[in-house]
Amino acid sequence: MKCFNHSDSDAVATCVNCGKAICRQCCISTAKGRLVCSTSCEESAQNAEESLSLVRTKTDRQNRVNGMLSALTGTAFGLFGVFTLFRSRHFLPLSILLFGMMVVLVAAGLWYLKLGKYKE
Repeated sequence: MKCFNHSDSDAVATCVNCGKAICRQCCISTAKGRLVCSTSCEESAQNAEESLSLVRTKTDRQNRVNGMLSALTGTAFGLFGVFTLFRSRHFLPLSILLFGMMVVLVAAGLWYLKLGKYKE
């Protein structure tokens, strides 16, 4: 493949923004080390990287909140299960259901908390 700007040079990369083939002379490296063909593509790639970073940050924060809420809800189900178990033996199926829900919600909460620790 030949360079988009220099038809006599072989391309060594493609621009991450516009997809044009570029040779070593045309390569411009962004702050994150990605190769682009021009300053306008460099600005566009930088804007895209900043937007992606913002989305990752918000997603991580939301995962941590979901994890805490899920674990707290699971703990509440477990406490209700203990309460119904000691309240009356007639509620044994309900207690088993509540304990099962506790296990699922606490496990989901821990999984979300693990997802919330993503770092670049």
